[in-house]
Amino acid sequence: MSNINELKFDDKNFNKHTEYGMSLLGKSLQELGAGRSILIDKDNNIIAGNGIVEAAGQVGIENVKIIETDGSEIIAVKRTDMSLNSERGREMALADNATALADIEWDEDAIRIETEKWGIDTGDWGVSLKWDEDIDEIIEKASSGSVTEYSDDVNYNLKKLFREKINGDIVKKIDDGIKNGKIRNEIAEILKTRATQCAIFNFDEIIKFYRSDDASSEEKELLERLYLVFITPKEAIEKGILEIEKTTGDIYDKNLMEKTYEETS
Repeated sequence: MSNINELKFDDKNFNKHTEYGMSLLGKSLQELGAGRSILIDKDNNIIAGNGIVEAAGQVGIENVKIIETDGSEIIAVKRTDMSLNSERGREMALADNATALADIEWDEDAIRIETEKWGIDTGDWGVSLKWDEDIDEIIEKASSGSVTEYSDDVNYNLKKLFREKINGDIVKKIDDGIKNGKIRNEIAEILKTRATQCAIFNFDEIIKFYRSDDASSEEKELLERLYLVFITPKEAIEKGILEIEKTTGDIYDKNLMEKTYEETS
């Protein structure tokens, strides 16, 4: 037996949880008691069940019974006070599935960073992220003017406007090199910086931010000059982003063209 305070939350948890899902978790624990087990590592870090532990603490459940295993056996939680074929048992079965469905909200930034760092393919687990969209589709969608859902009172998270693309394999090798003492920390920082190859822009978020009142005039001007938003050539000329050195008349000299035609004829 131990206390839930001995457990350590995952600060890179892939599930941000939903407000509704957490309320269901609290309701289930309060009315039906604990059902599923959680999963912790050898150092009491929570691998799965961060939300359950958080909700348990809020409803006053403090004790945790730890069963040690190496993964070669299934651990079953047996509720000696409950029968499946009863009102309470069936409600527990319903609550278990309902909370699992309602309480998933992916932290895409955390998933991206950690899966790229360790070379994990999210597709192997049926997880599709917004970042996986084809960049051409994002550009087409943004340039078509179809991105119109925004609110003036929303404070946009500027980190969502782009993401760094990291070479996960190289980062892992760097971390391994640090651990075995073959790579010094000073050199590791340089290598990790280089392993960040480029920035991939989230044009949906950029357009929403650009159209909102959150963006200052200076920020909007820079977004325009960096071509991160789509404006017409006429607007670019009016804003001084594009300069035309010659007019159409300068380029197309009618008299010269007629003279050239006569000579070649």
